[in-house]
Amino acid sequence: MFCLLLALMGASCGSSHSGPTLTGIDITPISPIIHVSHVQQFTATGHFSDGTTADLTINANWSSDDTTVATIENLGTQPGLATGKNVGKANITVSFAQGSSTVNASTDLTVEK
Repeated sequence: MFCLLLALMGASCGSSHSGPTLTGIDITPISPIIHVSHVQQFTATGHFSDGTTADLTINANWSSDDTTVATIENLGTQPGLATGKNVGKANITVSFAQGSSTVNASTDLTVEK
């Protein structure tokens, strides 16, 4: 998956070329508030060691720490799309694996009536 991302960025993924490494992820929006049964699309922007950025939303892994409050689509047509299920707060996490390490980012999603 990282090789595909590098290819999209115009870099090589051959064994002799190491390419830029992912140094961080920004998740947006930060700490949104939605109503029960409403949705919120999150995006993930990766920051790389060479100063470039890339949209990682569809290639990253998404999760909610409390699926009774909010679920989030990890695969399918809209990765990063959260749905409010019940009133409360859930921590939304995005992660992107790169070699033997993983870079994460998270934010809270509040669901109200």
